Amino acid sequence: MMRVGIVFSSLILVMPLVGCGGCDQEAYVMQSGPMITVNPPQLDFGEVPKGMMVTKTIEVLNPGEMALVFESTDLNDENGVFTVDVPQDQVAISGSIEIAVTFTPTDFEAYEATFMLVSNAENKKTATITFMGEGTADSFCGDCNTPPQNQCLS
Repeated sequence: MMRVGIVFSSLILVMPLVGCGGCDQEAYVMQSGPMITVNPPQLDFGEVPKGMMVTKTIEVLNPGEMALVFESTDLNDENGVFTVDVPQDQVAISGSIEIAVTFTPTDFEAYEATFMLVSNAENKKTATITFMGEGTADSFCGDCNTPPQNQCLS
């Protein structure tokens, strides 16, 4: 009788394991490629005195799961008043970089330019950023009895 109990107990322990040896199970995970997000998509320098320089930054983020690589950059600036400094040619996975943009107006007028980043991003191959600024009088001085209003240059 004891022998029947041991065999029966062994079958109860082995039975649940029989279903586990059948099929291999594989899991497939989709990995997203590089992505690009530009902040801000438009950079307005406002009023800047002629001959002065103002620098602002653009943040380029890569929320993707592969490195974002810049294939080319192109600044379309007919007046030559904007300069762009791209510190590296790629953005790491889930990383970001800052691009410095400098505006130096040469005359008393409004300026506009576009900057294009061509990359391997899956969401947008070409990211376009617009730059704007206005050259104003190179002197803030006026009549000593009526000084000009305070103005922030950055």
